[in-house]
Amino acid sequence: MTNVEKKNEDIELTIQCLDASAFILDTVKNKAYGSVFFSATLYPIDYYQTLLTQKKGETLKIKSPFNPDHLKVIVMNQISTRYHRRTASIQAVVDTISTVLSSKKGNYIVFFPSYQYLNQILAELPKDIPADLIIQEKEMDSYLRDTIIERFRNESNRSQLALFVMGGMFAEGIDYIGDMLNGVIIVGVGLPMINEPNNQLKDYYQEQFEKGFDYAYTYPGMNKVIQAVGRVIRTDTDYGIAILIDDRFDTPLYQSLFPQEWKKHEIINHPKKLKPSLDLFWNSMKK
Repeated sequence: MTNVEKKNEDIELTIQCLDASAFILDTVKNKAYGSVFFSATLYPIDYYQTLLTQKKGETLKIKSPFNPDHLKVIVMNQISTRYHRRTASIQAVVDTISTVLSSKKGNYIVFFPSYQYLNQILAELPKDIPADLIIQEKEMDSYLRDTIIERFRNESNRSQLALFVMGGMFAEGIDYIGDMLNGVIIVGVGLPMINEPNNQLKDYYQEQFEKGFDYAYTYPGMNKVIQAVGRVIRTDTDYGIAILIDDRFDTPLYQSLFPQEWKKHEIINHPKKLKPSLDLFWNSMKK
């Protein structure tokens, strides 16, 4: 796949491989004695097996070692975060954030699908919100990243509320252990940006597998959601909450993509009904 863009006086040419499975399979079969592909976010397995090894090889799913009761998953199913509905969703997202902060002092991360949406919510947060804000900005270097992570490690008299972007440097590969992180709020289903390169991927996947939109958008987006929620529970003593904001999380497609540990999730249709459920969870963890 090739994509050509004009940027100022320059022309930028991008060449992207649509399907690397043949090359990966050749390496696995002919250039290695054995290979193991391991991840906690290989959902759905058929999708990854198709794109990695053309469905060749065996799969093994190992049960999570963590107690599923330690993660309270709540789906807010009356809020749409689709692009054309985002302005209408702002107040409900802000109310959800405020309710979470009022339920327990702690460290929380709100993950957004884009910086634009993040900044829309940031502009509407109450000025007297009871938390110190941490905001991810574009092109942050590793020093700033480490400085922010250190803020999560330090004890604070106030809650800390971080606004981050899904799939970014704070959503993957970081262990927020113990009280470093008490919960996450996921705003949206994490769909990649709808653009020409991704639409070319969609067209190819539709032609090859008859699952164009799912392969190009749905599954990669859900992978980012699972990665972000995975920041909450990193050891067997951790516990916390994950609020999933979008009506699509309450559809059969997305329910089928939930990890087994999320099967006890609760559906709540309004931010006003959220606090009693959170209070019950936090009280149960005290015991």
